[in-house]
Amino acid sequence: SSQRSSQPMAVSSSAAPTLNVVNATDSTRLQGATFSGALTGGVAGGTAFIKAVLGTLALTGGAGNTFGSGGSVIDIQNGVLSAPNVASLGNSGNVILLNPGAGLVATFRASGNMTLDAATTPSLKFGSLDSSAARRIEVTAGTTLTLNSAIDVALAPGAALQKNDAGTLVLTQAQTGYTGAITVNQG
Repeated sequence: SSQRSSQPMAVSSSAAPTLNVVNATDSTRLQGATFSGALTGGVAGGTAFIKAVLGTLALTGGAGNTFGSGGSVIDIQNGVLSAPNVASLGNSGNVILLNPGAGLVATFRASGNMTLDAATTPSLKFGSLDSSAARRIEVTAGTTLTLNSAIDVALAPGAALQKNDAGTLVLTQAQTGYTGAITVNQG
């Protein structure tokens, strides 16, 4: 069953919570957990929260999501983190870290049109838990995700990236230092 919450929630300013969602990973299904309430707080410059366990967490709070600041990390260690717009990703200085552990898959899903640019919006980065584990970007059908800055691959320059789902991914910058393979499975 799917869980939904429209209640506001403050992320701890002293320790990053781990959010475990165990079902629904396909973008055409009801998400495992949808959080549409305002998400605020978080460790400035640290880890805002950790997305763990296979399943999908959809952040849909939009402008009410102000969590994180100054490079706070949204650490995706397993499963899918989905957002329909940039505002749902919290503070503009946040970093979306694709950081799967051994044998796991870390996925960021754009479920609406958005542009990520490290200068003005959250940015994407590869984590180093396991450089051979799967990192995925999904863009749902009928939508476009534009990356106006290179993915920061310094921690895992050889990690493979898969583009999944039927939407469009646009890379506007050279991926300097990246030695891994990008596989387009769909879209």
